[in-house]
Amino acid sequence: MPYVDFNFYTNTYFGEEVENSDFARLEARACDKIDELTYYRVQRRGLSKYNDFIQLQVKKAVCAQIEYFIEMGGTSASAINSPLNFDTVSIGRTSVKSNGLNTNSSSGDGVDKNMYSPDAIKYLEITGLLYAGVGVFR
Repeated sequence: MPYVDFNFYTNTYFGEEVENSDFARLEARACDKIDELTYYRVQRRGLSKYNDFIQLQVKKAVCAQIEYFIEMGGTSASAINSPLNFDTVSIGRTSVKSNGLNTNSSSGDGVDKNMYSPDAIKYLEITGLLYAGVGVFR
């Protein structure tokens, strides 16, 4: 179930330009990433079950993730982690060529940190949806 529509993305969030025909695909991939970050809480419970502030933050996070995909040139780990335009760096007579491997892209737990928009994470931090612990009831 989509969290944002094209109208919200363009007229409320004022996101980067995207074709209406590409929006559904980008939004679906962005929702997948936001669901991963929030441990699928929003997907299981439903966005409408949260208060207006959290709903807005989740929508902004999805929009930020869409922008991130656009800026990074793809929605897959291989597209985002590819060296693209920084294959070779030259300073004066010294040149360094990338081997095509991005060794800093994954953490030890197998999570690809580069797949998540830093802005999306910022939008979600205040909501409590990123909390991975267990609640305590007294």
